[in-house]
Amino acid sequence: MMQQGINKWYYCVCDGAKTSEAKGPLFASSLLRLLETGVLKAEETMVCNASEWRWLVEEPTLRDKVALVRNIWYYADGEETKGPINLSELRRRFEAGDLDGLTRVYWREEWSAIAEIPGLRELLIMAGSLQSLEQNQMLQDDDSDTSLRPPDELPVSTECKNQDEDDGSETERKQKKKQKT
Repeated sequence: MMQQGINKWYYCVCDGAKTSEAKGPLFASSLLRLLETGVLKAEETMVCNASEWRWLVEEPTLRDKVALVRNIWYYADGEETKGPINLSELRRRFEAGDLDGLTRVYWREEWSAIAEIPGLRELLIMAGSLQSLEQNQMLQDDDSDTSLRPPDELPVSTECKNQDEDDGSETERKQKKKQKT
């Protein structure tokens, strides 16, 4: 039987014109990995793990980790500031031992140690350890459990279009602002 503590998610992509089919279920770490590698775009992705579809960037249980994945990182190396780098490169340097939990990184307009930023250290070690955890959990899951299913209805294209018009991505907002001036 599937344990309640494991977060599995369905997702769909809303590009303003159409909504893709629901895909999943995936563990939260796998969903974040798709975001990190560019397979998914946060502003175009909706997620569901119960009965309601929400925008990935608005889902309370994922919002902070999504922000960490999307951030452009700078770090202190002695008296020198290095960056900008993405989370994948930050992880590579962390795994290589070039960075550790005491390394100061720039996050939300201040310098903090990696260990002081909630969720960051876990994302940096996620590649190997969470993959093993997920594989072990999959072996324990009962495939006949039907309790996790996406809602029967996907978000309609108009909901996706409204999100693009209302909030849009940061790049789109900047482009619209430039066009107005």
